Amino acid sequence: MDEAFGPAFVKVCAYFPYPVKIWLNGHEYAKRRAAAAGIVFTELDNGFATTDDPAGLQDICNTLGAGTIRVFCERWWTRLPLPLTDADRAAGYWWDIAMRQIEVSRTMVFDTPSHARSFFEALCTDNLDLGRPQEMQIIFGRRVRTAPQGGYRTRLLRTGDEVTLNAYFRHSRVKSYLKCGRAFRIETVVNDTGDLGLRRGLTHLEELSVKARRRQPPHGRCFPCRPGCCPCEPSL
Repeated sequence: MDEAFGPAFVKVCAYFPYPVKIWLNGHEYAKRRAAAAGIVFTELDNGFATTDDPAGLQDICNTLGAGTIRVFCERWWTRLPLPLTDADRAAGYWWDIAMRQIEVSRTMVFDTPSHARSFFEALCTDNLDLGRPQEMQIIFGRRVRTAPQGGYRTRLLRTGDEVTLNAYFRHSRVKSYLKCGRAFRIETVVNDTGDLGLRRGLTHLEELSVKARRRQPPHGRCFPCRPGCCPCEPSL
């Protein structure tokens, strides 16, 4: 339970070359910072439903970058028993942080659940062909020369009365669903930064976030979102 990020984990493998896996939740980070700043908000699972200070909350979200994550890592490297020592680090043997999976989301909260469901049902109908190569090339801004393993596809997954729309591109995907029955969320899940033409190093986090959010189709047939085509704003 980290003081800045809340629930998180650090897994250190005990055999050479001692790989480390780190998991963090940016939404929890923003909630804790907002609460500490006195900003009133209503939680929406992994996100925010309402707030009395949208600009202040957005400023907090904007502070989540590579430096913030690196501080988290340094904080726990000083607390956990590690196979590498301070002498190893002084000699140049230490971990470099890379991005293994990044999820960037845009959330649109509706006044009533019925409006959210109507919007999402119409969007699913209009985007059943979203996984086609020509569509995913536009969203990800990358030319496709060879089909990925498993091909291109759009999948509708149902859990109870909830539906998730998934479209796949190389190692990544675009996922759309209703959050808590009242908000439409679209996520770009990047499992390989090369899908967006970037390296894995943490220093590229901000650039990856911008690219991943820019590639999210905010509604129906509008992708990528162009200035003036809709009232979409950057999400928290």
